[in-house]
Amino acid sequence: MTTLTDILDILKEVIAEEIASTPDQVDEHATFHALGLDSISAIVVLDYVERKLGLAINPISFWDYPTPHLLADYLLSQQAADNGDGDKKAL
Repeated sequence: MTTLTDILDILKEVIAEEIASTPDQVDEHATFHALGLDSISAIVVLDYVERKLGLAINPISFWDYPTPHLLADYLLSQQAADNGDGDKKAL
């Protein structure tokens, strides 16, 4: 089962790559904007997370949950709500 820490690690990994940093330097409570991410970066981040978690994520989620921690918490709750039929669920 995927944990909040697992999802945060995935987010930090891809965010760090996007901002030319390391995952341990990504503040999970900083806004994506403060981290230096823009709408193009959002697509890259969400695409990566979708592939890693097997979920279809609405791009608006990036702005509705504007920190790595808030987004990870949301994704965890959505993953838990998934009915487990194997289909990607739009979040």
